Amino acid sequence: MLRQFGWLLFWVSLGACDSAEKRITDAGTDRNDLDLVDVPDLTDVSDVSDVQDGPDGETWPAPSCAEDPYLAPVVASYYSTLAAYFPFIYIPMYDDTEKLSTMYAYHVETREMAEIFLVPGYVVGQMVMDIENQHLWFSANERPDFEHPETRLPPKLFIWHMDTQILEDLTDQMYPLRSPACEAGHASLYLQKLDLERNRILFYCTFPDVTRQVGELYFMELTSGERTFLGHYEERYYGRGYPIPELFNEAYFNVYCSDWIGGLESDYKDCYWKVDQPEPALIYESSDGTRINGSTSQVSADHLVYQTWQTETGFDLTATDVRTGQHEILPSLPVFPQGIATAGKLFPRILSWAEGYEELAIGNLLQAGVIGHLFLWDRDTMIYRQVTCKEGNGRYAIVLFMPGDPTGRYGIVGAKTGELYLFFVKDLRAAGIMSEDGQLLPAL
Repeated sequence: MLRQFGWLLFWVSLGACDSAEKRITDAGTDRNDLDLVDVPDLTDVSDVSDVQDGPDGETWPAPSCAEDPYLAPVVASYYSTLAAYFPFIYIPMYDDTEKLSTMYAYHVETREMAEIFLVPGYVVGQMVMDIENQHLWFSANERPDFEHPETRLPPKLFIWHMDTQILEDLTDQMYPLRSPACEAGHASLYLQKLDLERNRILFYCTFPDVTRQVGELYFMELTSGERTFLGHYEERYYGRGYPIPELFNEAYFNVYCSDWIGGLESDYKDCYWKVDQPEPALIYESSDGTRINGSTSQVSADHLVYQTWQTETGFDLTATDVRTGQHEILPSLPVFPQGIATAGKLFPRILSWAEGYEELAIGNLLQAGVIGHLFLWDRDTMIYRQVTCKEGNGRYAIVLFMPGDPTGRYGIVGAKTGELYLFFVKDLRAAGIMSEDGQLLPAL
């Protein structure tokens, strides 16, 4: 499939998905760039006339708007990859005709997009920021040739030196980046995490195996090339996490780790590893394989994992401390909080979620059947604010604070329509949602 990218594509996509119908009838948020859990898409789920009354007399569903002057479109892409540190968002775009990746830097204050470097022949994969050394690390893969996989070039590892504006190819200086199994399978390689204190990098490599996608997750020591595995392809499915610009807590790393038993959707589970030690340890699993749950995500800066658990009367919203395993039941929200997660490293108590309706279970995965707009919620003050209101932007997924901005002024808004990932930036201060000192403001 020809995949050429340009800013015109963004406006075409917006026009194509513009609709007076707000609710999106696709069940849940996709995982790992694959449409894995949306089986099957739902029907007759846009009727939400039986609304719920929210606090302070508010009525749900949340209100919409014809336009939003504070929400700026950034990019539409078939790839969900991005990195960010204030004031820049780094976005790679691949041109399949030219066989070329172009890295762009978007300035959130000026709203200007600038080309910063090219990577011929390769698709840029996951990116990780090393702010202390002013480095942007990323892996890159040649597009696969499924008819002749043996002709595929091996993956590469790069550093973009932000201070000198130099792109450095590290590949020839290192041991083979892929594990033996992934090398034999001509796998794609994705950088996951830097652990330079222990002189190692976390990689995930993935390759097709008949009807399923399998992979291996491992640390590679940079001096010796020795690998420490967190997961092997023959054990469990190990996904590569969320398309997010930062890890909220560097002590942990989470991956999708459901067993391949009776189909992918039958045993939904996330695995949380403690990785700030010589030998990584699996410390928490989001489900025992039978209890119905959902909305798991990264460990927050204050060591919490947020989940929804199905009960006889509906659902409980919980926070689990991965250090102790203790569960806290949180106050209920006006609607089902689809995809609830901390919105940023510097704001661990402010959570992001999408308004959800008609929650249902697919296997043991609990999720909303109908998805609406995005919200931020301060669980300490119990203030929650609607972030999105504009229609026609596909299925909203998450809002994240701009990494490196201590005021929380800019929110990165992710959405999806069809195969396209859409990214926006919202000025939360100008919109009256965040204060100058990083507090979520009550609605006027």
